[in-house]
Amino acid sequence: MQAGQFIRRQFTFYPETLKDIETFAKELGVAEAEMARWCMERGLKALHDGERPRTVSIEKVTLVRPTQIP
Repeated sequence: MQAGQFIRRQFTFYPETLKDIETFAKELGVAEAEMARWCMERGLKALHDGERPRTVSIEKVTLVRPTQIP
């Protein structure tokens, strides 16, 4: 869905991240959506500049449903 020049998407955030966005938006006198976009663009710039987040591999084990066992 498009809203003006922006495309609307849904993401999930940690509560403390949303609190930080709210706090900085108030401090700077801008909308929370504008602050969130700025943070996203800043993070993407870091990736374009070669910065990478730390990662960890996790093996996931799941059960096979009994109805799927021959």
